[in-house]
Amino acid sequence: MDEVKRLDLLFFELASEDRLAILRLLCDSKLKMQDIARKLDLTATEASRQLQRLSQAKLIERESDGLYSTSALGRLLLRLSASMELAYRQGDYFLAHDVNRIPSSFVNRLGELSQATLVDNLNEDLGRWEALIMDANEHVWVMTPQVMGHLSHAMAGKLLKGVKLRSIMSEKIRETKADLPSGKDVERKLLADVPLIIMISEKEASVSFPKLDGPVDFPSFFGSEATFLGWASDLYLHYWEQAKFWYPSI
Repeated sequence: MDEVKRLDLLFFELASEDRLAILRLLCDSKLKMQDIARKLDLTATEASRQLQRLSQAKLIERESDGLYSTSALGRLLLRLSASMELAYRQGDYFLAHDVNRIPSSFVNRLGELSQATLVDNLNEDLGRWEALIMDANEHVWVMTPQVMGHLSHAMAGKLLKGVKLRSIMSEKIRETKADLPSGKDVERKLLADVPLIIMISEKEASVSFPKLDGPVDFPSFFGSEATFLGWASDLYLHYWEQAKFWYPSI
């Protein structure tokens, strides 16, 4: 079968809300057809029809005792579809913002932002960033193209309480006379190009992508779910390894 045709058929199978619901349900536990119908409020006829389609597409498997489960292929496609689902759900945002400035490996994992909340009010963003810093007990990692004065003040107070700071900023900061928090628990690096804003503590993370015309925008994804925290931390460490230490850090 032509590969384009196969892909069209796959998208068709995943386009059904009922079939997607069955796939997700069977990821959690093995179930018989009657239980699937009851949990998803489907008729027995409809549940049987959808199970047959999913079986033919090799997205689920039926065992000898009548229990259905999601196949390895089905689980993989569900993970991959999470990124497309997020992009579509936040379509207006992604129409105006450029995620392709970050490495493709992280774009491919974009579905890990699914449990994060998009905040598009600047005052609320600023308040949540400050709260993220104030709630930190262990560390704060920040990457930003410019100095955020009010957050520097909040961070200075946390440094006095033993919270460790890692900061990545644009090399252009050398040309300013910004008053930045310093001390033995501060590590500061510089990058030629800072393509987004990241702020992370041991409890919460925030990520802001650039607009299509270049500058980083303030609407931000916030979340405390482990998968999102892991994605944001991995992305931050990617840039941390690329950046160069700035002399006030040492």
